[in-house]
Amino acid sequence: MINGNILLKAFISEVIECVRTPDQVDKYAMAYNQPKSFEVRVTTQVGGAYYALRAVSTELSYTEAGEFEKRANEFFHNHCRNIMDAYEGLDTSEYQD
Repeated sequence: MINGNILLKAFISEVIECVRTPDQVDKYAMAYNQPKSFEVRVTTQVGGAYYALRAVSTELSYTEAGEFEKRANEFFHNHCRNIMDAYEGLDTSEYQD
């Protein structure tokens, strides 16, 4: 049976496989707002996985589907931010939570 944790595990695996360097963060993420928030770029492999899994999540309860979406977005943002911190350092406050 499908649940939010299975969907989240699939999304995390895709993100970890595809997004490993600052160049890949630029390719797979958009960052905007203040403070900066990394969001999945729709026209990429990770974006396709995200929206496919969101479509599957419609089979879950409203609460569980919402929790999956929230946790997937938080993971993606934190993963991208950690890569930028590790490789380049973020010396400006625009990327801080």
